[in-house]
Amino acid sequence: MLLFYAPDITTATTHYVLPEDESRHCLKVMRLQVGDEIFLTNGQGTLFKVKIAVNDLHACMVEIVEAIDNYQPMDYYLHLAVAPTKNTDRFEWFAEKAVEIGVSKITTLCCENSERTSIKSDRIVRLMIAAMKQSLRAYLPSLEVNVGFKDFIRQSQTFAGQKLIAYCGTASQASVPLQEALKKDKSALVLIGPEGDFSPQEVELALANGFVPVSMGDMRLRTETAALMACATACIVNQKL
Repeated sequence: MLLFYAPDITTATTHYVLPEDESRHCLKVMRLQVGDEIFLTNGQGTLFKVKIAVNDLHACMVEIVEAIDNYQPMDYYLHLAVAPTKNTDRFEWFAEKAVEIGVSKITTLCCENSERTSIKSDRIVRLMIAAMKQSLRAYLPSLEVNVGFKDFIRQSQTFAGQKLIAYCGTASQASVPLQEALKKDKSALVLIGPEGDFSPQEVELALANGFVPVSMGDMRLRTETAALMACATACIVNQKL
């Protein structure tokens, strides 16, 4: 199945013109012709089966054959709030792989020990779209960038699911293994700190606002590795791997 991204397509659409980059990929790279079938998604859960109607390299037009709503949704909600890494490539790698495994939302946190306090969203969104297409998903996770830690904790007060924080605390402070803390079919919000870890004040604030400390084992993990491990663990707990 060849999947392309069409963010503004709806179930009321009968014909759709692909953006130029998708048109060129469809016709020049994949060498598809008029009458060939491909699939589109708006990233909101609808999968469209379409046929190529006009093979214009700049504006390939397709005809909608079938629309499938709520295509293969995730059975659980996972929000990962992660401090961006100093090396942007590492965070981009994490975001790409998280989409492939399964994540609902990613937020970048600005923490006291952050080596990078801001990150641009444009390239990350493009990588997330490519990962969605590669993994044949119809849902594009949302991305929120550059949120201050205190502001995020304040916003999280309305979150009704599990709230977990992973950090390099002592054994008594983080004695619950992540795989035991995560509950099947229950929404989860997981905080992952920067390379320098969360500050004691940040940990104290999170715990005071209902976050449960969790452990990822005895090994010290890089930020992006810990975040991806949280993503994979949630997937395994919900029996999706």
